[in-house]
Order: sequence, then structure tokens, then C-alpha cells
Amino acid sequence: MAPIVRNAADGRELVMARWGMPTPPGYLKGHRVDRGVTNIRNPTSTWWKRWESVAHRCLVLLTAFCEPERLPDGPNRPVWFAQSDGESLAFFAGVW
Repeated sequence: MAPIVRNAADGRELVMARWGMPTPPGYLKGHRVDRGVTNIRNPTSTWWKRWESVAHRCLVLLTAFCEPERLPDGPNRPVWFAQSDGESLAFFAGVW
């Protein structure tokens, strides 16, 4: 779960949202659980069209986040990005 700010009927609201979007069906073959997609790498895919409107845009609040870094010998390792102590929250654009 992560806090997001999104537009609501009465204005902006702060809510906790599950991290990730539904996985395209073609990638779920042979899997029983949809763990979701956390990085939309092909925004032109027709699967994502339903979430393109302004109604689905949000700000994702953060103090830190992690991205994988591919090492020269093949595996990935986590790389953390964080605000310095005493700095206010940061945010990035997202969809919900």
C-alpha cells in the first residue's frame, strides 16, 4: 500500500492504494495470482488505454523508493533513492 493524492468528486483526496496495476492477460498464463505491474514500460499498449484519462492520474507520495540495477554479470540488485533527513516528502506522477 502507498499513499496517493487523486481527484475526487469533492476535490483532491489522500488515500492508501495498492501498489501496481493489473497485469495484461497475456503475461498471466500459467500464474494463479496477479502480482500486478509496477512499471508500465509500453504506454502505447491498448491494455493501458482505460487508465489514460485525467480521472486516473495521481501523485504518489514518497520518502524513498527502489529501482533494480542490472549488474554486469547478469543479476539485478536494488538501488534506493531517498530524501535527505529533514526534507519534506517527494512525489512522482502515477496512475490508479
